[in-house]
Amino acid sequence: MTQLMIRFCPVCGKDSFEPYQNKAFQCNQCDFLYYNNVATTSSAIISVGEEILLVIRAQYPQQGKFDLPGGFVEPGETAEHGLLRELKEELSIEFNDHGNYLCSYTNRYEFADVIYNTLDLFFHINLSSKPFIEVADDVAGFQ
Repeated sequence: MTQLMIRFCPVCGKDSFEPYQNKAFQCNQCDFLYYNNVATTSSAIISVGEEILLVIRAQYPQQGKFDLPGGFVEPGETAEHGLLRELKEELSIEFNDHGNYLCSYTNRYEFADVIYNTLDLFFHINLSSKPFIEVADDVAGFQ
């Protein structure tokens, strides 16, 4: 895997983008500066009594492995709204409450031979009974 490397400037189109101060790229032709900021994810630990819900990833990367439900926060979303949207997309569950914020963790998401730095936010949702789940989106199953 390689760190994200950008060659062509999105402003002038020249093959002149070079790494700048370890977190950005700068065009040596038009001086455009692009910051490669981290992506944000929101995930839920959904518990019922002593059990937690895990999903099985349906797609690359990590296809077939267990994961917490959740995903990337989209531009213009809060972490809480992104979490509720992802839970609806992945599990067909609509929650009115995102639960309690637990913590954050820095991580790396590898996709198509590129490493993306992420900030993963975790929430806890405690339920009194098991919800009806219908997997969709990028989830193959759950346990």
